[in-house]
Amino acid sequence: MKLRTILAWACLVFVVGFLARLVIAEMHPSWMKASSYETWNTAVAFARGGCLCDPYGVPTGPSAHASPLYPLILGTLLRWIGTGQAGVQAHFFLNITLASLMWAGLPLFAAATGLAIRIGILGGFLGALLPMHLWTETHRGEPALTGVLLMAATGYTIFIWRTHSFRVGTGAMQGALWGLAFLSSASTVPAFVFLIIASFLFLRFAVLRTNLVALASAFIITSPWLIRNAVVLGSPVLRSNFGLELRVSNNELARADSDDNLAGGAYRLYHPSVNQGEAVRVRDAGEIAYNRRVLGEARTWIFRNQEAFLKLTLQRICYFWFPSVKHRLELIVVFAWTLAALAGLYVLSRQNLQLTVAIICMWAGYSIVYGLLQSSVRYSYPIRWSLTLLVAVLISAIVQPRSGTAETGC
Repeated sequence: MKLRTILAWACLVFVVGFLARLVIAEMHPSWMKASSYETWNTAVAFARGGCLCDPYGVPTGPSAHASPLYPLILGTLLRWIGTGQAGVQAHFFLNITLASLMWAGLPLFAAATGLAIRIGILGGFLGALLPMHLWTETHRGEPALTGVLLMAATGYTIFIWRTHSFRVGTGAMQGALWGLAFLSSASTVPAFVFLIIASFLFLRFAVLRTNLVALASAFIITSPWLIRNAVVLGSPVLRSNFGLELRVSNNELARADSDDNLAGGAYRLYHPSVNQGEAVRVRDAGEIAYNRRVLGEARTWIFRNQEAFLKLTLQRICYFWFPSVKHRLELIVVFAWTLAALAGLYVLSRQNLQLTVAIICMWAGYSIVYGLLQSSVRYSYPIRWSLTLLVAVLISAIVQPRSGTAETGC
């Protein structure tokens, strides 16, 4: 299938996905109201003063609580449009645009990784027409942005493996894509590391030069943010809030799911977004020092409550793959979807081992931190595209059991 045809299918998936989310959201007018959270607050601060700061709704100064890429994009839009109702609507449209773009990327991902294009097209339409996590897609744009970049970076990495394009230019492009993913979510860093390790499994040291260039390129892309944090915050962190999130997730009131923590009191007691006293402590100590202190508190609690921590960890791992949702029908659909994806992974392993290993590495690397932190659909959302793609692999194998997944002519 020619690239122009693949792009046409991708555009059609995008339009279908965008319209589907728009129509469903129009049935819920309350969804167009402002949704205050750390990334939104950071974007508003950037729009008003040009500073990535004040993520907790009160003045706490420069911040690296939120990864910078999404608030920079949203904040730039808000500078033009304003932070009132028009800005809220811009936030909404940006979010569904990014979600639709993620699903539209699946035909291109299939082409890059050697899958039959029909599988990517089917996966794209499944994701576009079945928005199982619509609240995340309409109210939390950074997970969809991370999904787009994680798909692009992973797909291009597999393309290099598959075509043996071990050149400086391909390594630079690979690193640039991963660098942007890092700036969207620090959780993508272990996924890149795992894929680098896996590349030696298949390609030995033939990929060494490309990997070194990719590492250098990723560092160049992220270095302005790291330098800014070293100068402004006193530490070259990619993101500053791990200690805060670890303490909110592991304490005497903690539950595995973030909604339960919000209802049960852990947020009110420990999170600066809802506890003004904690926000004042962030302002007085600085983000880095504050997070180091609460990291120590979280580690102390974990050490003293190992059985409770183990139970929470197992629950969080389960919820990451089978998200805790409110409606029983939605829970059944999500549960069945994940099981079908695992079956699709088995089918794929018999046809394209390289891609199978790459997906497993991406899953393992991205999800590794979320056994420690409270569960939320928005945390697992950036890899939902890969599960939907594997559901499409399974459907294709059932419909055309004798056809392989590879398709040439791209």
